[in-house]
Amino acid sequence: MKNLFTTNNAAVAEKDVYLGLLVIEIFSYSIGHNLSQKYVYPASISIDYARYQNKYWKHFNTCLKRFNGHSKERLEGENRELWLELIYEEIQDAIEGAVSLIKEKLVGIDIEKSNFENYSINLLSKSNELSHPNLLVLFKRILSNSKHDGNHVYIPEIGETRLNDFEHRVYAIAKAGLMIEALEFTKKRAALNDKATYMFKKQVQNIEEACENSLINSKGNILKAKHKDKGIAGLAKVVVNNNEIIGNRLYLIDKSGYQKAVEKHIKDNSEKYSFQDSN
Repeated sequence: MKNLFTTNNAAVAEKDVYLGLLVIEIFSYSIGHNLSQKYVYPASISIDYARYQNKYWKHFNTCLKRFNGHSKERLEGENRELWLELIYEEIQDAIEGAVSLIKEKLVGIDIEKSNFENYSINLLSKSNELSHPNLLVLFKRILSNSKHDGNHVYIPEIGETRLNDFEHRVYAIAKAGLMIEALEFTKKRAALNDKATYMFKKQVQNIEEACENSLINSKGNILKAKHKDKGIAGLAKVVVNNNEIIGNRLYLIDKSGYQKAVEKHIKDNSEKYSFQDSN
């Protein structure tokens, strides 16, 4: 885990600094804005944190499942506006949940005045020059606040358990925000479906991940028993019907090309995709 360094040269995990900056930013933003109208920014920085932790696709897939089976008609027009209204309420509730936790449990000092007597950090210093770009964006935004002097931001020092609680709240905001992306995403897929209905497919990085996701028993690292009698074409069909390749969206149009590419991968790795009785 990467460490950053305070002005006193104490090492602090980059993730903890990131969450500390989010505590300041989400709380400060809640004071200066009407959350019923200004939901985009807290959702955006929470989604950025999910990306930083490689949790974006996990949460996005969860959001996509909530639209499974909905028709194109239900995902657009007046229905879309109703969806968005519900999603905005969910984002607002998630933000308020995070703010409530900050107020009640995280720190016993005046966050609004940023009067932290814990540790200060300068992400522009040479010792922190390799910090993640997301942290630099937050750092500079907080620094531009007149309450902060010089090039230092004071980060609240929070215990591990409570910091984990806050991280869960950040993920809740991210998942609520990702519902907006999921709504647009599923509407397009429903339009491409022969039945004009969105059918959930897991978003995966490549064909290898798609095959392992659908065909391999993770416990035994062998072909799932329920697929043992399927030929290469049958196995490929299972993969194609249950996965979408993030790195090649053209497969949405070229379904035959997708099928052939999966069949080739299975042939090239025939030993892996041959059934072996674990007993």
